[in-house]
Amino acid sequence: MHVSSLAAQPIIGPLLCNTVLPPLSRLSEPVNWRAHFAPHEVPEKTARYPFSLTARAEQTRTFALESWLLEPSAAQLQERHPNMELTTAILCGECDSVLSSQDHSVRLHKALPNSRLKLLPNCGHMPHYTHSGAVLEAIKDVAQ
Repeated sequence: MHVSSLAAQPIIGPLLCNTVLPPLSRLSEPVNWRAHFAPHEVPEKTARYPFSLTARAEQTRTFALESWLLEPSAAQLQERHPNMELTTAILCGECDSVLSSQDHSVRLHKALPNSRLKLLPNCGHMPHYTHSGAVLEAIKDVAQ
């Protein structure tokens, strides 16, 4: 069981979120941000962000609950994909080390009948920061 699943559980969740997880989160946050922005550097503004705000017990618990609910929610929505008529733009980085583009973006593109997939070279998990021009272009494309 992943630690975020434990942190979302009654009794042990609040205990973890008020003791062990906040200091671990503070230690791992810079590494996590580097992974999210790779192969690019973390933007200076993001690097200056007070990570201690995201490592508070309440934030840790909220993140754990969201993570715990994500998979069953996505599975439930997956049943509706073939019936979606809305044109959808899917952008993902070819260098994403957080989520596999094949497992997520390509699979979603195959499931959505009116989707447009763009794999962005030299881009990681944060295309809205590192490739904002491509994101704006995709929005314009589906808006027409």
